This record gives sequence, structure tokens and C-alpha cells, in this order.
Amino acid sequence: MSYQPLTLDEKTPSVVERFVRQHLEMQFHDIHCMLRLPLPEVDIKAGCNFAVANSLLSLVSGLSAFLTENIDTSGNSGSKFKEVLLNYYPWDLQPPVNSTKERSVDHLYEYFRNPLAHSLGLRSKGNFLIVIAKGNLSEQKIEKLEQSTIPQAQAIEYTPITLNNEQIERITLYVEYFYWGVREMLKRLSMDAAQMQKTEQGLKSLGLA
Repeated sequence: MSYQPLTLDEKTPSVVERFVRQHLEMQFHDIHCMLRLPLPEVDIKAGCNFAVANSLLSLVSGLSAFLTENIDTSGNSGSKFKEVLLNYYPWDLQPPVNSTKERSVDHLYEYFRNPLAHSLGLRSKGNFLIVIAKGNLSEQKIEKLEQSTIPQAQAIEYTPITLNNEQIERITLYVEYFYWGVREMLKRLSMDAAQMQKTEQGLKSLGLA
């Protein structure tokens, strides 16, 4: 067994499904491979934690373009990023630990997406300790994750801690479980027939019929 393809609703317009298979599937496959790391037995010591997180957050941002008429979030990328997470991410099955989905969505954008994309992971505001966590998963565990209809664990956890004699929160993003959630988010997006019609028209307007 190997990488398990993304699950889409059976009524997904062919234009949209073809776009997903030709342009997005390979990016999820890349993440599948990075979830295997590190592999110290072959002298691959890097875990690619930040690379996986950045790839997933970029995919969320990209998928948010499906919510626009012309598949372009220029000028409102932040609001669309939050909109797609709020409306389609499986918070009902994977609620954040010790927080709300609204707060988590804001923090995913402010403290994970933006710093990783624009400032080398540095941030200038917020009194939090940010952690991006993952282990090295076996091929079998990743495939089980991809095949599962329910999450194996929560993706985001808030923990009160003391740092330098100050009470703050640690926000941990568990990227393997966020990977499951983003895959499920795309599935749920494909189940929204009205939105899929709009996405189909947007792709066709770009000559992707």
C-alpha cells in the first residue's frame, strides 16, 4: 500500500475533480512522504515539521480561493483563509483542546500561516509559545490516517504554562492530525453543491474546462 488519494464527493463537478487530481493531489502526496521523516537509519535526520506545517497552511490558503469567483484571493486572503477553515474544517470531529474554533482559526492565521509564509517563522505580537509537533510515522500509520473517517487525535492544543515567571499559553499544532483535517476539509468542501458550481465556473473562466 502507499499514498491514499483524496476523497471527494461523488457529485463533484468533473472540472473541479480534474483540477484537484492534477494540481492538488501531488502536494498532499508530498506531505505524505514528509510525514515519514526523520529516517535516521538512512541518515535523514530532519523531521520537516515546519515544511509540513507550511505546506498544509498553504493548501488551506489555496483552497480558500475556491470560495472566490475567479479563484483568486488577492486583497482578501486573510478573510478567505479563515472562512474556509470556519465553514469546512471538521471542528465537530476535531475540536481544539482548551479553546474555540474561532480563536484557533484566528491563531492559525496570525501565529502560524503568516509568520511561516512572510517572516521566517518570526512573529511580532501575541503572548504565546508556538510549537509545531510531529513524529516519524510508519507508512502503515499514514495510510490508516488517510483512510480514516474519524480523527485519531486533535490537531490543535492550548496548554497554560509558565515561562520566565509569566503565565502564558502554549499552542501546539500536531501536523499529522492537521493533515487529516485538511483532507477532510476538502472533502466537505466538495460536498457543498452550490459552492462547487461556483468553483466550476471559476475554473472554467480560467480556461480549465
